[in-house]
Amino acid sequence: MKKKWKIAMLAAALALPLASGAGAAQEEGVSVQVRDGYSCAYGIDVPFTRSPRTREYTFTVYPGEAAYGEPEVTADVTIEPAGTSTVHLPLRYDPVAPSSWTLTVAAHVEEQRTGLDREASFTKTFTTRPTCGCAVGTKGAFYAGDGSGGSPFRVATPDQLNHVRVHNERCYRQIADLDFAGWGDFAPIWPNAALSANHAVAYGGFIGTYDGGGHILKNLHVVSAPLGPVYSLPDYDGYTTSLFVGRDMKLYNLGMDASCTVVSKEVYIGSLVSSPGMMDSVVEIERCYSAAALTVPEGYTNYAGGVVGLVTGRVLMKDCFFAGSLYSPKRCSGLMDQVHDGTSSLSDSYNIGSIVGSAASRDGLWSYAYDHTVPTAASFSVSTWPTVHGTNLALSGFSAPGTFSAWDFDSVWRMGEVTRRTSTGGTETVQAPVLRVFDHPLDS
Repeated sequence: MKKKWKIAMLAAALALPLASGAGAAQEEGVSVQVRDGYSCAYGIDVPFTRSPRTREYTFTVYPGEAAYGEPEVTADVTIEPAGTSTVHLPLRYDPVAPSSWTLTVAAHVEEQRTGLDREASFTKTFTTRPTCGCAVGTKGAFYAGDGSGGSPFRVATPDQLNHVRVHNERCYRQIADLDFAGWGDFAPIWPNAALSANHAVAYGGFIGTYDGGGHILKNLHVVSAPLGPVYSLPDYDGYTTSLFVGRDMKLYNLGMDASCTVVSKEVYIGSLVSSPGMMDSVVEIERCYSAAALTVPEGYTNYAGGVVGLVTGRVLMKDCFFAGSLYSPKRCSGLMDQVHDGTSSLSDSYNIGSIVGSAASRDGLWSYAYDHTVPTAASFSVSTWPTVHGTNLALSGFSAPGTFSAWDFDSVWRMGEVTRRTSTGGTETVQAPVLRVFDHPLDS
């Protein structure tokens, strides 16, 4: 009697996909070939247990709650290990809010089992959720990335920038220009700020990395929020004002345009970052600029830095510029104000900003280093805001590429147009070096 063969379905197990930020390497023994050159820096992780009779699969993701229409991404997948593996697929899902998708997995018959097995498919519909641990519906929650250095949380809206203060000691990447029109006052991103009200005990401040991705902030109005007296002096209320109040932080590739303002109710001010009170803090800032209008009123101590305010620890600034305006009745510094650590440094940066009013003291680059000096290399200030630490240039001198021969014009800088604020409150466009990172900002 002739033997009858039974054709078996290729069974496998497909679990609910999870939103993921990592575009990291696949697990060992898992090969993913994405079709049509599709890519994204974040995506989904799919827990999958392969059939014991095949290693070959096709993963396809469709927008919406059905496997219908044009797929978003298709990948040919080979899985060698038995047991559950995780398959990472790039997927350009909404990094701001939940979105629904349908995943199908087709199991293919291996050549040696032709006629013995038949192909099968599996389908799961899923909805992305916040990857930061917050509940669905949390304003500004992050949906892409896990906050690690290899997979930073993606920031795509003003609400998400505001939400940075909730998740300290994380890494972030901005993937869009952010317009704060209609937002109102924005308090400094100062995690655990209340700790600074008694700085004999502890200090708050942002710890981590913020990569602006070559994007800019528009119509942002940073205003200090009173913390109560520190230093036991009631007129220190507010203490410091900047976009970030950092403890140990790295800030890269971020711009603040001329529609932005920073207003301090008291004491120290800077556009992008300051770090008061922490003698061991380190602020590293590269490829950033500000064209904002900064104002600090009459008071006990009124010290202002165009890009960086008070840092009682170490500042490492490179490839930055200031094109905004400063009003302070006591001290105005074009790039960074008060720095306490003698191992700080400033290089390949410039100031073409303006002073509004008459400050008691001023320097176009930096003013005060607490009995130290800040090593300064290849840095320049407009001659109307002279410096004793770098080179003074007429405004027209910033249009001459040869002036900046020590700078990296192959990958960091190019000559272009910069909008600067004037001392009368207006703006003008001038020829000056611009940062290349803002030519091609990251979008994922």
